Amino acid sequence: MLTIICAYNNKEVLEKYLLKSLQKQTVQDYELILLDAKELGTKTAAATLNYGAEKAQNDTLMFVHQDVEFLEEHALEKIEAFSREHTFAIAGVAGVKKTRFYKVFS
Repeated sequence: MLTIICAYNNKEVLEKYLLKSLQKQTVQDYELILLDAKELGTKTAAATLNYGAEKAQNDTLMFVHQDVEFLEEHALEKIEAFSREHTFAIAGVAGVKKTRFYKVFS
């Protein structure tokens, strides 16, 4: 099972993108840790995300930005399957366009 960790500073953006797209996922069995960076008072993004990682109950942690939108309803299902099938310490994606995402997980 995945733990999705998101440090946010704009609740409207969080709800419009990340939370809305998570509702459409076929996999709903995940842990979601939302961290209001302003409320926590941590000094850096790294400190905020490390705080979230310490709270996580699962082995696979996915750190996402508040404006991430999962465009495909099976995205989490595919990410979970990939995580089960491959051994890795860290995997990351940044600035991925829709067409590239589909090539990786299709």
